[in-house]
Amino acid sequence: MKLISIDKGFSWTAVVIEKNNVVYYVEVGGYIGDDNQAFEMYRERKIRKDSKLHKTLCDFAESQLVATV
Repeated sequence: MKLISIDKGFSWTAVVIEKNNVVYYVEVGGYIGDDNQAFEMYRERKIRKDSKLHKTLCDFAESQLVATV
């Protein structure tokens, strides 16, 4: 996985990640945990919250946020 960008907003942070030549957009809420959402960037397909891919993307996004602080 490769980090493309991080955009911090008021109550959320958007993290753009590339995995296997597919770009994903992860919204990390103000509180790390259940309120995270993941989307496939260019097809605008939402990733199911209970899927392994969703957990992997959110964990990677949260680790990158911790690393940038």
